[in-house]
Amino acid sequence: MTTNLTHSQERSRLHVLLTFLLIAGTVIATATQINAATYYIDYVGGSHGNAGTKSAPWKVAPGMAGFGGTYVHQAGDVFIFKGGVVWPVQAMPLTILNSGSPGNQDVYTTDRTWFSGGSWSQPVFDGGNTTKLINSNGKSYLTINDIAFKKAGLPSVSDSMKAVEFHNGHHLTVTNNTFQTYSWIALYITGYSGTTLSNIVIQRNDISAAAQGIVVATAAPDTIFDLIDISGNRIHDFTSKIGGGVHGDGIHLWGKQGDRSQFIRNGRIYNNRFYGSFRPSFSGGGSMTALIYLENIYASYLIYNNVMSYTDPPQSPLFGALIWLKGGDVGNTAGSMIYNNSLWGTNPGMSAGILLTTSPNSDIKNNILSGMKYCYDVSSNSITNTTVDYNNVDGADFSSPAGKWGTTFYSFSGWQRLGNDVNGTSVSPSFLNAPQDLRSNGSSPVQGVNFSNIFQIDASGAPRPPTGPWTLGAYEENVPNLVVPAAPTNLKAS
Repeated sequence: MTTNLTHSQERSRLHVLLTFLLIAGTVIATATQINAATYYIDYVGGSHGNAGTKSAPWKVAPGMAGFGGTYVHQAGDVFIFKGGVVWPVQAMPLTILNSGSPGNQDVYTTDRTWFSGGSWSQPVFDGGNTTKLINSNGKSYLTINDIAFKKAGLPSVSDSMKAVEFHNGHHLTVTNNTFQTYSWIALYITGYSGTTLSNIVIQRNDISAAAQGIVVATAAPDTIFDLIDISGNRIHDFTSKIGGGVHGDGIHLWGKQGDRSQFIRNGRIYNNRFYGSFRPSFSGGGSMTALIYLENIYASYLIYNNVMSYTDPPQSPLFGALIWLKGGDVGNTAGSMIYNNSLWGTNPGMSAGILLTTSPNSDIKNNILSGMKYCYDVSSNSITNTTVDYNNVDGADFSSPAGKWGTTFYSFSGWQRLGNDVNGTSVSPSFLNAPQDLRSNGSSPVQGVNFSNIFQIDASGAPRPPTGPWTLGAYEENVPNLVVPAAPTNLKAS
């Protein structure tokens, strides 16, 4: 028998069906979340035929070369790599095959109670000097944590290798890893999707032996990175990859000159420690551009509590600057905020502590700049609405220790007559042991601005005063037992 439904009855029936499907979808989504699993991977003691449990681990993870296990992805899956074990070039790279979901990031990490040997060390991804270590394209909601990445390239050889690479991803978290990759770029995050890619977190990593440590870049119109947090990283000793015509950068973020539709916004770079050797080590030209290099800026950045030094002879590194903001197009109005950083070195160098090109509307306060030939280089097209005050300016070129404003070099007194650093000073800072330790052993002659509405701690994690003036530089004074944690020394390599 055929039943003819009225329009009202059909709508009611459709509503019931849609309600059922919505409930079923919720049940399925909940089941998916519940069914996310933890898998264990041990290259030495695991087997492709195992179940991926702690007692029967896989040899390699899904997405690694040679994976032969049975695996069905659920958002929120966790992959545990056994400490003290090396995954050699035969297993590389790990190609990320799946995305997590909101609230259910896929996680590649460790369990520090599960390791080989007598004590804990990070699991090692070893590229055998020939290949990248992680490759991800279009995958999001991912966490990479507590892994040592080694030997993607060769020391003293220029290359184009990007050791750990993410394309067109968002909600990416890269934390507590060690990068000793001997590659052009250690960590490379790029977008060319024509969309907004948000929430990129890069924290507490140890990065050395690369020409460029951290790179985040757009590569197509209408592509925007939003909410970038780069903090607490230790970036050091790049000398093995500086040469052969390669330039180096500690942290390099860029959009595209001439295309204001692609850029990075809401970027924060803070509490990072830069140290060690950055001099060229092989022939062919090349040097460090900057420790923080922001290129083609079309939105403001916040840069604070960074500690910058190096141990090379003064004539060796030839930095362009320690912090370089390069706006790109004439008429660009996106300035940045540079607060409470401690900078040491670059004498004689090529330029300055802080270099602004096409970056008007910048605000530079509470910094210590010491030992470099001169402290500032502010181009003529960066002067408009740029404020420079409450800094300790201690340049080594005593005829122009403050530096260049427009096309003219100034002594500190001349600098102040311009209206710059009228509440600042020009004295040798009382660092405990520069360049290794840039904490102060005395009292600052000048107190700085209170920025507690923006951030509340110093580079060591100690609280800054909620009211009243702040100490200049990255560290608050008179806070006992400020100890910068040492880099890990017990990592196993092949």
